[in-house]
Amino acid sequence: METGPHSQPSDRSTTGLPPVRQPPAWHYAPPAARVRPAQAGAPNRFGLGTIMVVTASYALLVTFLRLLNAPTALTVFLLVFVSMLGVAQALLFKGRDPRLASLAMGTLAMPLFALGWMVYGAAIGELRMPLAGCICSLVLSVPLGAAGGYLLGACVAGVFLLMNRADHWLHHNRRGAAVVRAQIVEEEVR
Repeated sequence: METGPHSQPSDRSTTGLPPVRQPPAWHYAPPAARVRPAQAGAPNRFGLGTIMVVTASYALLVTFLRLLNAPTALTVFLLVFVSMLGVAQALLFKGRDPRLASLAMGTLAMPLFALGWMVYGAAIGELRMPLAGCICSLVLSVPLGAAGGYLLGACVAGVFLLMNRADHWLHHNRRGAAVVRAQIVEEEVR
């Protein structure tokens, strides 16, 4: 019979079978055994309220960028990038992992934006960067896109989280108000 910190006697030792070894405490749990909390993100189904919240969020973003006197190209880039992140959160991984979806979309989209900017700059003759600078820009756009996608994706998820909380609060208060009204009507009838 084996002795040690990982072996413990069991009922099997009396039956002639070798004892069952218990995994150590630091043993990695398989992914199926882990429970992940729900993550906030863009919903798969949009209602009228969601469209209004998204429109208001875009209006606030554009207003903030205009207050900072941001160039129009930056404003358009951020609007397109945020839109791509929202679509990615709703569609990639069936909407179950919005953080990973934002990270993946940022990682893929930012190099494409950088490449498009370089091609456009070269086409109009205003790209004043050597080939090595273009390659460095493309390489650096991958981690910057991942970080930007994650951070802006968290902002997108935060908007929808606040929308869900406000919706829950409004419906909760409506039910409470309906109960109070019903009690007042009952008291008036008596």
